[in-house]
Amino acid sequence: MENLSKEELFKIIEEAGNEIDWGVKWDSALTYLEFINNSPEGEDISFDLNSEEINTLESVVHDLYEYWEDFNAYDHAVMWYQTEGKYGGPTDLRILIDDAEDIKDMYYKLYKKISETVHLY
Repeated sequence: MENLSKEELFKIIEEAGNEIDWGVKWDSALTYLEFINNSPEGEDISFDLNSEEINTLESVVHDLYEYWEDFNAYDHAVMWYQTEGKYGGPTDLRILIDDAEDIKDMYYKLYKKISETVHLY
């Protein structure tokens, strides 16, 4: 794998994420990567990877794997269920669980896409 600058690395990740409908942003100082999407039920999804942890495509793949692996769809659905729709989301627990499972699948697809991208460099 060639030695990439952080900006080149971020651009590769952005292109890969965009291919599967994930927005990817970063600040001008290259201190973080932010991944942005919406669930099928319309929940805004975003999370950051701190730039200090991002040195290679492999490190991003590792962090995305952990993010996917650690996401608990049931806990996520229950958290939203307990808000009783105060933030405009669904109040049906089955819909919330299905949406949370879809979110977990979205995280997996992002992880897989970036993982496949690693093999190109």
